Amino acid sequence: MPYHVAWADNHQTIILCQADGRWTWEEYHQALDQVAHLAGSVSHRVDLISVRSPSSVQPSGFGVPHFQRAKRVIPVHVCRRVLVTSSSSSTRQSMSMMRALMNHLIKDMTIVTTLEEAYALIEQDRDQAHQTPSHAL
Repeated sequence: MPYHVAWADNHQTIILCQADGRWTWEEYHQALDQVAHLAGSVSHRVDLISVRSPSSVQPSGFGVPHFQRAKRVIPVHVCRRVLVTSSSSSTRQSMSMMRALMNHLIKDMTIVTTLEEAYALIEQDRDQAHQTPSHAL
């Protein structure tokens, strides 16, 4: 299967979803169901890192209905979604265009080029979430 979905850490706080090679929309939906199942098995904050390897090939056709399903099935406590994709400018440009078109669906999606960037972004986001505003007396 071109998709591999698993916990990235022993504390079950980050789900890693990796796509490699050619995949179909059916395989995408199977992976999405696995992500939803893992996230649904815990009640704490979960973050999602989706990795598209350089050899990953998205199926042809209009992808928006498939991505809309992700919004419906992923539990609400999946906070940060990070897409790690090739550093090639054409890939990043097409992913940025897709994100702009679907901004209302994936507001919490960030596109980076390395797994290290993804982990750093999640750590930064969690640090900010733990900061409490100071209140003047």
